[in-house]
Order: sequence, then C-alpha cells, then structure tokens
Amino acid sequence: RLEEESKPLGAAPFIELSSELAAEFEAAGAGNFAARIRDALAKDDRADGTPWVERLVRIREGLRAAKQWQLADRVRDGLGSLGIVLEDSVQGTAWKSE
Repeated sequence: RLEEESKPLGAAPFIELSSELAAEFEAAGAGNFAARIRDALAKDDRADGTPWVERLVRIREGLRAAKQWQLADRVRDGLGSLGIVLEDSVQGTAWKSE
C-alpha cells in the first residue's frame, strides 16, 4: 500500500539514488534486485519521482522478504535522505514526503 502525494516529486534525485543502490546490491550479491533497478533506469519516466519512490519501496519489501536487512535499511535510509518517510505495517509499507 503506497500513499499518493499531492505535490510532484522530481525524478532526478531518485534516479541517482537508484543507480547507487543498484551498484551496492550488485556488490552485495543481490544481483536480481540490481537488475530490476537497471531495467527501470533503461526505460522509465525521467520526469516524475513518484514511480521511482514506489519502485524502491517495492524493492525494499522484496529485500525484507529475502531477509536482506542491511540492503533494505539502505533503501529506507536513502529515501529518508531525500525526505521520504516509510511506515511499515501488516498491510504493507506506506510512504509520505516530509
């Protein structure tokens, strides 16, 4: 479950974070998660940041399911540095911008 935001988010910082995370995931042996990011970088929208936040939240959920706690925390911390707060619940992860 993702929370929609009313103000538009610029994509550039989320694209940069995604690139950094893909490299970190690859180095940590989580290549399948890196591949998901690299595929998106090759073809997705470069103007709107919201789909990038949602994608990273889904990737983080996958990392948590795979018990890749440090990588999941890295996604959370990276989004947090860009003003995105994640809230985990039994229904899933919601997000909001500060």
